[in-house]
Amino acid sequence: MRVLWFSTNPSLYDDGYRPFNNGGGWIGALERIVRDIPGIELAVAFEHPVDNQKRVHDRVTYYPIRIDSLVYRLRNKIEFSHQERYLMPRGMEIVNDFKPDIIECFGSEWCFGLIAGLTDVPVVTHLQGLMAPCHNTLYPPRYNSYTEAAWQLSRLRPHKALRALLEPRKSRQRVERERRVMLACHNYMGRTEWDKSVTSLLSPGSRYFTCNEALRQCFLDMTRQWSLHNGRDTLRLCTTVHGSLWKGLDIILKTAHCLHDTVGRKVEWHIIGSPACSDYVEWMEKDTFARHNVRFLGVLDADTIKDELLDCDLYIQPSYIDNSPNSLCEAMALGVPCIASATGGIPSIITHGVNGLLTQVNDPYALASAILRLSGDTDMMSRLSSAAMSTSHERHAPETIAKQLIEAYQSIMSR
Repeated sequence: MRVLWFSTNPSLYDDGYRPFNNGGGWIGALERIVRDIPGIELAVAFEHPVDNQKRVHDRVTYYPIRIDSLVYRLRNKIEFSHQERYLMPRGMEIVNDFKPDIIECFGSEWCFGLIAGLTDVPVVTHLQGLMAPCHNTLYPPRYNSYTEAAWQLSRLRPHKALRALLEPRKSRQRVERERRVMLACHNYMGRTEWDKSVTSLLSPGSRYFTCNEALRQCFLDMTRQWSLHNGRDTLRLCTTVHGSLWKGLDIILKTAHCLHDTVGRKVEWHIIGSPACSDYVEWMEKDTFARHNVRFLGVLDADTIKDELLDCDLYIQPSYIDNSPNSLCEAMALGVPCIASATGGIPSIITHGVNGLLTQVNDPYALASAILRLSGDTDMMSRLSSAAMSTSHERHAPETIAKQLIEAYQSIMSR
């Protein structure tokens, strides 16, 4: 079986090129699983800033796509409507060269899903998030493109102010493109009740296949697991945040403020990632992360992330919208007690009171209360930790994912 992926990142092609190393590693983890499945010949196509030559490595054929156009790269900063004019012809060249039996496109908002309307090869779209609900939650309450532009102008950055004003337009373009992908493609892979229900709404009559999320191997390694940090004076929280405001960076600051004068011991909150909007959030909230012991650790590799998670007391996922956050799944696999917003697909990942706690969306007071309640109950922390590890390792077992993937491929090809 010849399988061609159109990926949103280079997967395992170039470990040195990882602009978003905190997340996105699940596609690479899935590739490691597929490499070991007998009878599959895999090819991976993706945009790349430097390379443009087909290569074969470890039995996988890689097709890096570099668009040699300054106009293309400049327009990418302000809009997305032009992308398919450049990428779809290159995509069809790759299809004709590799001659796949099935094509898998990652991300419903990515233009490669439109290839379903250009080829007779069966196509399945592997859902990541869903752009329409994310566009609906593009900004937290009180935040918008105008306040962001005002903040950029206050920093004497007019070019970034213009990009901020154009952000809603770019987001709408992705929503419109996702709508066209949903009309062109009739097969989907997902992993939560939320993405299944939204897909049935946006693509009536389509077929949905469950394929659980692949985790990086170091998070499935049972030799090191989370344990209680008894006797430590500091309550240490951890969250992975990158990029978009819908990940809840403002909720972290508000919750840290709530905890500042309430907890009887010192609280540290470590943020893994590189959220470019942290200064904007401080400007909007008239407060600072540093004042409440919130530290930004930057983009980290998988092993360092694992060390951070094992050293924290609780993992917090305060998103406004999310499907199945990679970082939350990794924390649960290590047994870290988790608290997350009850939004999107997260209730399919966490069962409240069984393997984690769920709180209301956009409620820093409820989140702060949950943190205090859980951190003060070591029996509950241990119980949630054990259950999280158990359900996580069953859900993310490589052999289970391989079986789900093969069954989906065979069912799609048989039609």
